[in-house]
Amino acid sequence: MSRQSKPLSELLLTICPFFTIFPALLLVLGGRATLAKFLGDSEELTVMLAGCRNWCLLMFGAAAAGILLTLAVTILAGKALKKRRASGVWKDLVKMALIPLAVEIGLCGLMLRNEVLPAFQDIQADLRQIREETAEARVVYFQPGSYSTHLPVPYTSGQPEPVDCFQVMEEKTGEVYTVYLPKTLGFTPEGTYHMSRSASWNEENIPRYEIICTDHLHLVLSVQSVDAAG
Repeated sequence: MSRQSKPLSELLLTICPFFTIFPALLLVLGGRATLAKFLGDSEELTVMLAGCRNWCLLMFGAAAAGILLTLAVTILAGKALKKRRASGVWKDLVKMALIPLAVEIGLCGLMLRNEVLPAFQDIQADLRQIREETAEARVVYFQPGSYSTHLPVPYTSGQPEPVDCFQVMEEKTGEVYTVYLPKTLGFTPEGTYHMSRSASWNEENIPRYEIICTDHLHLVLSVQSVDAAG
């Protein structure tokens, strides 16, 4: 700050870029509440995924708008100070702008890169598979245990739980992974794989199911029994 006290108007112009930090904080703190609005009450899988995708786009737009707002306010404040022939304020003005920019680029950028961007890419890819009907069929055994949960995307904790989470084992490869079945399918496996039994016993006694499942979020689009147990 300059040695001489600044007029109040110059002081306010100098510090005003700092207050553009609050939209960035709202983006981070209000993300979960905002997502609830986009999910709505629909249990249709494509509608929920589209809502999540639109929420991701809002997060990108809000972050970009926050950066542009900080830059715009800083430029306008600088022009106003220049007209007033203010002196000794430029370093302080830059400092006041760097604080919100650091939050917007650092904190919000980290959130977008680590959580929102990967989710957006997975959602887009799975929506494309659903629309183009290119999701692959897989024959699996269901493993014991399941529970209701939210969609497997960020910030859905505490949101409605429209899917059931299962562990399945692929018949051909033996790979075990998690899948999510919409409750609208109304599915319950008639039998689950017994790890304590041999593969041949399970093959003879436990039903296999063909599931059509997306590649990224492992959302099950359909499930049907391949053969009856026993």
